[in-house]
Amino acid sequence: AVVDGDFGRDVRYTYSKLDDRTNKLANALAAAGVGHGDRILWLGQNSFRVVEALAAAAKLGAMFCPANWRQSADELAFVLGDVDAKVVIWQDEEIGATVSAARELAGSSALWLRHDADGDGSYEEFLTGASNDDPAVGVDPSAALLLIYTAAFSGRPNGAMLSHTALITHG
Repeated sequence: AVVDGDFGRDVRYTYSKLDDRTNKLANALAAAGVGHGDRILWLGQNSFRVVEALAAAAKLGAMFCPANWRQSADELAFVLGDVDAKVVIWQDEEIGATVSAARELAGSSALWLRHDADGDGSYEEFLTGASNDDPAVGVDPSAALLLIYTAAFSGRPNGAMLSHTALITHG
């Protein structure tokens, strides 16, 4: 299901393993208070964890927003404030200083999980102890699942929301 060379790790997951990890993330997020309509912001480069976070959001009726990791601190601060994320999954390698500056500018009160580290405050630590049972939450297929910021031709970017149904029928 997933093959990735994520930050020095060779990751190869079967569909069963990916589903287990997605369920663990969904259950950990639910325990942290994430539910219908809440937003999970991704501030980092591509990773297998993007797939996990999108699927976990889908299982909870939450929204997943992958931000452009090449944005400036001011631009990321705008996204942080606009999205009003309950959880921010972030990366330190290459963009840590920019993310830290954006976090300070925005004054975010979200739960922050570093995805390119282990230990306290990390994504992997967050999964520890969470159940891999499907959370079995009823989700409206017309509800927004993916929030993508468009280019800002004038002023600030806008978030385009795609529903579960739109993502499933996109292919």
